[in-house]
Amino acid sequence: MQRRNRVYTVTEVNKLLKQFIEEQNIFNFMLISGEIVNFKRHTSGHLYFSLKDNSDRVKCVMFNRQSRMLTFRPKDGMQVLVQGRLSVYPKSGEYQIYVDSLHPMGVGDLHFRFLELKEKLETLGYFNKEFKRNIVKIPKKIGVVTSATGAAVHDIIRTIKNKYPPVQIILAPAKVQGMDSAAEIVKAIKLLNEVTDIDTIIVGRGGGATEELWSFNEECVIKAIRESAIPVVSAVGHEIDTTLADLAADKTAATPTAAGELVVPDIFELQRDCDYLLDKLVNSYMHSLNKKRSNLSLISKKLLLAQPTNKITQKKEKIKFLYKNLQLQFALKYNQKVTKLEYLKKRLYELKPQLKLAKGYTLVYNIKGEVIKSVADVKQDENIKVVFNDGSIKAQVLDKEVNKNEQNR
Repeated sequence: MQRRNRVYTVTEVNKLLKQFIEEQNIFNFMLISGEIVNFKRHTSGHLYFSLKDNSDRVKCVMFNRQSRMLTFRPKDGMQVLVQGRLSVYPKSGEYQIYVDSLHPMGVGDLHFRFLELKEKLETLGYFNKEFKRNIVKIPKKIGVVTSATGAAVHDIIRTIKNKYPPVQIILAPAKVQGMDSAAEIVKAIKLLNEVTDIDTIIVGRGGGATEELWSFNEECVIKAIRESAIPVVSAVGHEIDTTLADLAADKTAATPTAAGELVVPDIFELQRDCDYLLDKLVNSYMHSLNKKRSNLSLISKKLLLAQPTNKITQKKEKIKFLYKNLQLQFALKYNQKVTKLEYLKKRLYELKPQLKLAKGYTLVYNIKGEVIKSVADVKQDENIKVVFNDGSIKAQVLDKEVNKNEQNR
């Protein structure tokens, strides 16, 4: 009674339902057939879609880890066989199928054979990336293994010749579908390995159904590709058609045309590269030459300057220059001294007492012969001598009078 009255949260309900479903073995491995609708591929690589039949539908999710193993591109309207488990997505409360593998209806047996052989060859190391070889960038000969009558051979030849006409193309025709096609492909690969100077082999055909492409999933073809002494480019069908030959080959192209683009360079780009390298070489040579010329000229100048005769000549020229400069300096100093001397003579002449006396001035001396410069220097009754321009007289100071201005000082 207590259990019936218990109130559950939504989370608890979804958790109980999820736990119940996952505990039922029947839901842990289910094969479900139906038509894909509402197909969406998320940027993460996860696939979201529904399976429907005539009346009902169920939601499905296939995570990136499983979806990246698909060998075809699912789309709406496709009839498929799903292998997965049933569970509940708690956030929406919806049950859905968590898909482990997805196969188109009608090719299920081939797909399982594909996966079985892929696992076997992968274990043997046929797909190891470290064994992949680079193709020759500028080949002399290209070998082609494909049908002699299909569109692929014309696409390959046209593409190669348009892009790089000098290359030689050697066709080893082989059936690319149907009975004995795998054996013919192997024989053609081995035949091209016996031809001298082939740089790359293209093995391929145009796109088709899984059954039509099956020759390129045969074990003998994969072994022939890996055992080839010449690098192999696989060009089978379109991007959605992945074969074991693609995994084993040294390089893979989505189409025969793409393979033709891949194996040869563009002759016009080569010409541009050659012109660029030639210009670069010439410029480098001219730069080096000019640099060496400059160095040689510098060395020549140094050698010329290092000669004794040149040094003596330089010293003589320097002495001449210094002597001439000394003469100029001496003359300049001499003229300056003469000019100054003349000036001083003139000044001395102007200061001669005779010139003053000639103008009416007199000189007065005391009995000691000292010039009397002031009234204060004489006394009353003192004998003095007065000198004129034309003679002198002796006199006695009867009286002296000091200027009032002098008294106030």
